[in-house]
Amino acid sequence: MHENHNSFLPITHEGKVYFGGNQNWYLEKCRRSNGCGPVAAANITCYLARKDSERYGALYPYPSLEKKYFLAHMNNMYTYFRPSIFGEISLNGWTKKMENYAKERGVNFKRVAYEKPFTLEKNLIYLKEGLESDCPVATLNLDVIDRKNEFGWHWMIITEYYEDIEGNSWIGVSSWGKKYIINYQKHFKAMNRLLGGGLIYFK
Repeated sequence: MHENHNSFLPITHEGKVYFGGNQNWYLEKCRRSNGCGPVAAANITCYLARKDSERYGALYPYPSLEKKYFLAHMNNMYTYFRPSIFGEISLNGWTKKMENYAKERGVNFKRVAYEKPFTLEKNLIYLKEGLESDCPVATLNLDVIDRKNEFGWHWMIITEYYEDIEGNSWIGVSSWGKKYIINYQKHFKAMNRLLGGGLIYFK
């Protein structure tokens, strides 16, 4: 099974094309430090607006995907989300803000609930269902144990899932304006550690 969103959000600037937003585009140091949650929100809302402008268009009220416009969207989402100095560390809190943001703009969308328990098998079912319905999946990883995990304490958008011939699961994610390929089993273990994390998508 292979879901591919290679086009995702081709944000353009001076001949370069980025794979979604990048929190390092923020001018303020604090926003670059704790802004991954608002960037994930900017990515999701913009993607849905581009996918179905009639239904979701009000979520991204800008004329194109030029970086200057997307950065304005990122700043708007940061102001709306107001993350703490530690960032947006509550999956449920972030999700409620997403739903409220949409409601205030007259857009009807809600989270697709994740059925517990939090297991690898249920994770994969949920992830595949999101991608199969053309809904990128936000993921929060609050791992602080593995110091080598560059994606720990971080929000990303999953745009792709596939399995190799050896049965390993892989995800393509949007983070820092680039596409990364991550082993999903390892990502799940990181989400399932001490402080947790999770997945969410919207329809």
